[in-house]
Amino acid sequence: MIPFRPSPLLATRLLLLFSSSLASMEVAAEEPPGIRGHRRLVHHSSEGRQVVPVDLTATPIDAWARGPDGVFAYYPGWGDSDGTFVVPDVPPGATYLLRVGEQLPRFSSTERRLDLSEHVLGRADQRTPEVSTPLVFDVAPMRSWLPGDLLQLISANAGMVVIDLHDNFAGGAPTGGDTQLAQSSFNLAWSSQNKLVDAARGDTAMVTHLTSSATGDSRSLTEVFIPPPFTTLEGQTTVLQGGFTPVPQTERLSYVFHEAAYLPAVAQAHPRAERTPGRPPALVVSVLPAGKGPGFMSSIPDLLDADLHEGSPATPLRYGNPFPEEWPAVGSVFYPVSVTYSLGGTLPTRQSGGVSYTDSLRKVVGQPLSPLLTPVQDLRIDGAVATVDQQLTSLTPTLSWSMPAIGTPSAYEVSLRRLYVSGTRTASIHVLRIRTAASQVTVPPGTLQPGASYVMNVRAFRQGSLDLSRHPLRTAFPVADATAFTSILTAP
Repeated sequence: MIPFRPSPLLATRLLLLFSSSLASMEVAAEEPPGIRGHRRLVHHSSEGRQVVPVDLTATPIDAWARGPDGVFAYYPGWGDSDGTFVVPDVPPGATYLLRVGEQLPRFSSTERRLDLSEHVLGRADQRTPEVSTPLVFDVAPMRSWLPGDLLQLISANAGMVVIDLHDNFAGGAPTGGDTQLAQSSFNLAWSSQNKLVDAARGDTAMVTHLTSSATGDSRSLTEVFIPPPFTTLEGQTTVLQGGFTPVPQTERLSYVFHEAAYLPAVAQAHPRAERTPGRPPALVVSVLPAGKGPGFMSSIPDLLDADLHEGSPATPLRYGNPFPEEWPAVGSVFYPVSVTYSLGGTLPTRQSGGVSYTDSLRKVVGQPLSPLLTPVQDLRIDGAVATVDQQLTSLTPTLSWSMPAIGTPSAYEVSLRRLYVSGTRTASIHVLRIRTAASQVTVPPGTLQPGASYVMNVRAFRQGSLDLSRHPLRTAFPVADATAFTSILTAP
């Protein structure tokens, strides 16, 4: 047998590898405790893709963490103008609840590095006006307005998609039989989702008209108004004039829908859950201005909005598509589910959720419509069944659940609402949203008011095959979600 004799070269390589491993261990050991991360907005426009850090210097950033003894500790943090943030001193391995501003949900996790970046439609310098900036439409001719018709305003390069333009006119809203928009005024300062339009930056706009069918159970894109390029100046009125142009009804669609496929999900949502009265299940066909790559973002323009009926439509649904070929079509299925709650015999409030999914249109309608994801099961609050009205045993309760019967969620979002009596009615107000990849969350100190009543819901959601533990705001197709509800929970 030949004895083993390590060569000098092999010995040197082993020494270097061992030294490198020691160095890595020393770096990891010296890394201070705490949470670090960054937040950037990835803009998609005619100028391409632009990544912009979010200035976090004035953003409230902090975390609650629960130690092995169950006691909470508070940890303040801070952010910088380059989009980075840190919450120091949070112990390694501790589950924390992170706040980064008031617009995002809280994040419950044990991860020490987080990327809170999001994809955004439109230019990086898009801006919402702060003072009244009316956009006035004088447009004729228009197809005769019918109850249920929709108007949508799209300026993708500016980052604006208004899917309910018809409901938000300050004056001149169309009524039954109208064949024009006459001094129909829309205030761009009304919502942060509205943006200033700048022709010099390549912005264009269009208004689409989705017309109701004779039976009133579907709305199809039939005509479009495309004004010449224009620029809106903050604080000034812009008048757009012209006429709608018919869009050829070249697209056809059929489906197979059986409500029985969704009834188990209703029962899993809550013992008293029901299909929301007055809101039929729906199939919506839309387009993606930025393509499928970034996943689902903000509102998107619609081509067809159809109520779903048992079986298949007698004839295919028809609609037009005036958008560029590079805007792919997606189909979304919505099955609305809700639960009512009442305090002291007052008129109830209705909390809404549902079962829905979105994917490439050919994948959605190429098979019978059925859930990709159903609600979580076995909701419990501090170990007790959470679908029974009860008094909590703690002001920092833990809500837990088990996996859905169908589908694997990418993460969960828990919403907390406080119930109160307003006159003769029960009303509710939003308190907190928590996003997590785990199967439980704990309500942080200072959230619940002693003696107050609350309801919570858990929205399981899927974003393709993404792992959202370190990237909780990423999106991918298919998108799916399903909501489960607690009963009334009264704080001690």
